[in-house]
Amino acid sequence: MHECVPPDDLTHATEIVLSEKQRIRPSGSPVPLPAGSRSRSGSAGRVAAGALSVSNTIGAAMTNRRVLGPAEAKIMVCASLVLLTIAVLATLWPLLLVVPLTLCAVWLAIAFLIQAYRLHRAAHGHAHNLAHGADNTR
Repeated sequence: MHECVPPDDLTHATEIVLSEKQRIRPSGSPVPLPAGSRSRSGSAGRVAAGALSVSNTIGAAMTNRRVLGPAEAKIMVCASLVLLTIAVLATLWPLLLVVPLTLCAVWLAIAFLIQAYRLHRAAHGHAHNLAHGADNTR
C-alpha cells in the first residue's frame, strides 16, 4: 500500500534540480572536462582535496566505518606500497627513519615548551596584576 503525500506536507520541502554539470556519478567514474578547460599548472586546492581524499580512504579502511568501493582500491595499493617501502628502508637503514622522527619530536617538544611558558607567564602575570590592583586588560 502506497499512501499519497498531501500537498500541505510539501510546502516546506526543498527541490534539488541537477544541471548537466551537476550529475550524480559513481565514485569511480571520471568527470568529463570540456575541451581546453584543463589547467596546465598544479593547484594547491586540488592537492589538498586529493590528500584529504586519501586520508579519508585510509582512515575508513583502518576503522571499517564505511564500505570501500573499487575506486578506492588504487589508493589502498599506493598507500600499502608506500608503507612497505618505509618498512624496508627502516629495516635496512634505521637512521633513515630515526633521524627525521627525532627531529620532529624535538621540534614539537620545543614548540610545546614555548607555548606552556607563554601560557604560564600570561596566567601568573594576569593573577599578579589582579592581586596588586593593576588590571591592564582594556
